Amino acid sequence: MELHLPQDIRDKKVLIMGLGLHGGGLAAALWFYRHGAQVTVTDMKEAAELSESITKLRDAAPHIFFRLGSHCEEDFLQSDLVIQNPAVPASSPYLALCRDNGIRIENELSFFFLMTKGIKKICVTGTRGKSTTTMLIAEVLTKKFSAVHCAGVAVGKGTQSFFHILDAVFEDAQKKRDPICVMECSSFQLEALNETTGGPAYAVITNIYQDHLNRYDTLEKYCDAKRNSYLFQDSKDRVILNYDNEHTQLFGMQALPGKRYWFSRLTTKVDGATIDMDPQTNTKWFIIREGTNVRWVCPVETLRLAGEHNIENALAVLAIAHDLGVSNEDIRETFSSFTGVAYRQEYIATIQNRVFVNDTTATSPDGMIAALNVFCKTYPKKIILLAGGNDKNLAFDQCAKKISETVKEVLFFEGTATQKMCDALDAYHMGYTRGLQSMDEAVRLAFEKSQEGDVILLSPGAASFGMFKNEYDRGEQFNLCVNNLAL
Repeated sequence: MELHLPQDIRDKKVLIMGLGLHGGGLAAALWFYRHGAQVTVTDMKEAAELSESITKLRDAAPHIFFRLGSHCEEDFLQSDLVIQNPAVPASSPYLALCRDNGIRIENELSFFFLMTKGIKKICVTGTRGKSTTTMLIAEVLTKKFSAVHCAGVAVGKGTQSFFHILDAVFEDAQKKRDPICVMECSSFQLEALNETTGGPAYAVITNIYQDHLNRYDTLEKYCDAKRNSYLFQDSKDRVILNYDNEHTQLFGMQALPGKRYWFSRLTTKVDGATIDMDPQTNTKWFIIREGTNVRWVCPVETLRLAGEHNIENALAVLAIAHDLGVSNEDIRETFSSFTGVAYRQEYIATIQNRVFVNDTTATSPDGMIAALNVFCKTYPKKIILLAGGNDKNLAFDQCAKKISETVKEVLFFEGTATQKMCDALDAYHMGYTRGLQSMDEAVRLAFEKSQEGDVILLSPGAASFGMFKNEYDRGEQFNLCVNNLAL
């Protein structure tokens, strides 16, 4: 089965395995239906859990067949193509059945790559910073290029799927506009890249920390999924790696298919994007260093985003902007105007001199630590932290230490990670409140425990499933409860 053009899937039987709650399965089903495929949607969740997506599908695509609450082997065996939701592990017996019977399996990323051969793609992955880096790359490139498409970033109720942009990319390519696709890519999605799909023109890995160890047996297997972002590049392609991160530095020390750019906040002794002190103004500047050549781009203080982690994100962006010929002026303008991504340390409101910040996408201990490192400077021991949730087989010792050093009060949602967090905090003899049963209870209790000048920070350090549909549902509920508190 050839996969190059939309007409290649006309009249083919396409099975969407996993409708999901982020919008990717919905976008895939609509795209295949619109292009003439016979579409089946199957999901282990019941119809009630997926009602919003099902309603949209039935309105726009009335002839789609649904198999909900279970999977059926016959559905898979009758398919020409299975689109695997990234949350479905490769070990699924239904995917094994497909492989045994020669039925093609792709996920949304691998399918996008197959359909966009010859089109410039920039893939951003990493444990932290993917979304901010992806959107900042897209913003800076629009200053120079007219056909920049951004996908994979989850904001609000869903994700801008790769299927959302695919037709627009086709149109730009047909009109010779040289489209550029900037894409946030998870480790789950990257698993499907191979020699047939090829790799992106630019692969960015922001960092690697422990995460998703409920999916990967070891950290090394998680690293292997990230490495897939560049393994199938060729000699003309680029990989942009964080020199300051142990795992990504190791990647860069190994043989790479294409050219390597480092970015580093801590040293100027590497080729790539770094920081140096301007002796004339005694201020720190973003620079590009290539051998003895140095390009001074703009002062670090130009960057509007707070936190050392965002300086690292900006350095990754700078490496790509430099390689693609974006001017200093355009980089400076983008850095000074970009305010960030929803649900990533997002300011929500100030109520009676208490600041509310939504960092619901901090679903790992390292994400929480990054937020505490930012807000402890402005709010020393004035942080009311909303944390806890479900575990991903991660350790919480370091985040407990950071909580004890920076947080005044911590309130925990219940979940499998919460007990581990509490056990880790007990070593520091720090009190906490747990057993929160709703976001409304959490926000109201946090407000009661706060004083003027405090910040109430939702930065859970854990997954959301159980009390909330996902981290974005958790974030939406936080915003709603804060707004209700203001009434």
